[in-house]
Amino acid sequence: MRSFAARPTIPVLTVALSVVALVAIGPAFGEDPRPITLETFTAPDEGAGTPEFVLEGSIDVPDGAIVSITMTLDEASAAVVRAPVSRKRFSIVLKPEGKVLPGPYTAKAHFDRRIQKTKILKELDKDVTFEPSSKTLMVGTEEEAKAERDKVRKRYLDILGNLHEVHSALLQRGAYLNESAKWIRLESSARDMAKALREGRKPDGSMEPGELPYGKVDDVVTQWERFDDEFWGNVYETIKFDDKEFRGYLFATYFPDVHAEFDHLYMLMERMYMFFGREIYTRLDKKVPAKFQYNESFKFSKLYEESLSHAQRAYVLLDEEPIEWRMIDLQKPERKEDAHGDLFRSTMSKFEIQKQGSKWVFDFHISSPGLRLRIRPPEKEKRQLAALGVEIHDYPTAEDYKDLGKIHEVATLGRWVGFRQISKKRIRPADDTMPGGVRPGLDQIFTTEHEGKTYRVRDYALFCRWHKRTYNFISVVAEDQWTTYEEDVQKTAESFKVLDDPKLKKILPPTEGVVEPEDGGGEKKDDGEKKD
Repeated sequence: MRSFAARPTIPVLTVALSVVALVAIGPAFGEDPRPITLETFTAPDEGAGTPEFVLEGSIDVPDGAIVSITMTLDEASAAVVRAPVSRKRFSIVLKPEGKVLPGPYTAKAHFDRRIQKTKILKELDKDVTFEPSSKTLMVGTEEEAKAERDKVRKRYLDILGNLHEVHSALLQRGAYLNESAKWIRLESSARDMAKALREGRKPDGSMEPGELPYGKVDDVVTQWERFDDEFWGNVYETIKFDDKEFRGYLFATYFPDVHAEFDHLYMLMERMYMFFGREIYTRLDKKVPAKFQYNESFKFSKLYEESLSHAQRAYVLLDEEPIEWRMIDLQKPERKEDAHGDLFRSTMSKFEIQKQGSKWVFDFHISSPGLRLRIRPPEKEKRQLAALGVEIHDYPTAEDYKDLGKIHEVATLGRWVGFRQISKKRIRPADDTMPGGVRPGLDQIFTTEHEGKTYRVRDYALFCRWHKRTYNFISVVAEDQWTTYEEDVQKTAESFKVLDDPKLKKILPPTEGVVEPEDGGGEKKDDGEKKD
């Protein structure tokens, strides 16, 4: 920074500041506005001790008047400081508290009547207006600014990815345990009513249960408390703290509007967390901890939809293709209407699968997060021998397809009791909606133990195009029955497709064709698929 010596007659205001919100101030309009001249604007010199911005200028106003200076980085983030006027001159030294990023900084000097003392306003003609003045300078080089911008952008995307992970976990665990609490209560109510009828008593009709089953209640509460302690209290709070620290580390950022989107997400997710906590404890007749007690009326669906909107805006502000945060939870099950004969095409979750004839039936009675659909033998005695299904798992922190495969592989190992791997291979089945015409995936076969019996599991996972989600065709077959069902498992896996192409305006039910492109074009073939 070139040196600057303040004139003795000009008061120099030294300000230590961090980034504050941009104050939108516009000049009043009048005849013959007086100019504000911003003569000097010098950049920090990191090699000369504490970096400083120095500004100097002139304005025809009484001594003691205040000039406001708005500073922006890359026309985005801003700081507002004020300098007193003496002998029609003003000077100010800005000492940023945070790191000064390279890039184009603009300083704009303007006069705001609202902040002037009454004495000053009396000396000024009420009709006089002032013409703002601005200067722009480059801190560092364009190459340095681009490289630093990429680093900051990646840091924000990491924060957003971590928030996605917490958002997904909150919805999965919260919805699942809330539904579990509801069914415990309903089942207990039904048993109480049946008992009253058996004993010749008239049910009171309240559907309020008597004593809830301690074991089931305790299990749900324990699961929620574990999530609350380990995931929410640890992971979420760490993400929020790190974000706050990073903001304080910077004098100005290239992406100031992202902060507002993050803050909205924090607020909405905390309200969803409070909603689930209060609902679970209340339904199970447990004392609601103070942190889940609130007086506001929360409509969960509104909180959820707003969180999706703010997440999408954050991606756009970071020049990133938005990743869909819409979770598939127990409150939004698959539609039975999406099954047509042996074909199921999900308009809810964007996948397609075909069962192998009448020896299998679609089953929509789902009991765990992530499980979308089951395919089971119709005979009750065979249901312990073989079951097929589709699961969806989100891994927001995955960096690419290779990373997604590794994360899913580790997660699979942790999900299955007595996991023993038989085979594992990366797959690339044909998919003309994907770049390169193939969709990456992972095909694993392993055994697991359940109630003393060994089952062979095939996890045929296809990766979403944003490498953040796996669509899994799962088959669980008793080990001694594997040869009986192996061919059906293979054919079902081959029919499994992911329909996540963003160019598809919507996914149609099986009776109406596979997909409808954005332009509505394409010729339907007899088998219901579209030609390219």
